[in-house]
Amino acid sequence: ARLLDLEKRIAAADLVVTGEGRIDAQSLMGKGPGEIARLAQRHGIPCIAFGGSIEAGDDLFDACLPICNRPMSLDEAVADAAFLLQKAAARAAALLRIPARR
Repeated sequence: ARLLDLEKRIAAADLVVTGEGRIDAQSLMGKGPGEIARLAQRHGIPCIAFGGSIEAGDDLFDACLPICNRPMSLDEAVADAAFLLQKAAARAAALLRIPARR
């Protein structure tokens, strides 16, 4: 994080996107996604997390989005991870385009 000047980059961002195979209690205790979300919070930047499965994180991330769009085996999810992430990112982008009601 220091080598990449990550905090400065996050502070300059409009949105932070992170993720890992499973968003769970360990994600919140010093692993990359949790620390990235804390940096984003420190600077008031929204942070979205994508995960193969979501078991925790609603209080740390602004949104936690599973990439699996239906029940599937772990082997199937791993084999199709790139495609599933691409589709989940497209769904998130579509939601971000929806204007807020006033």
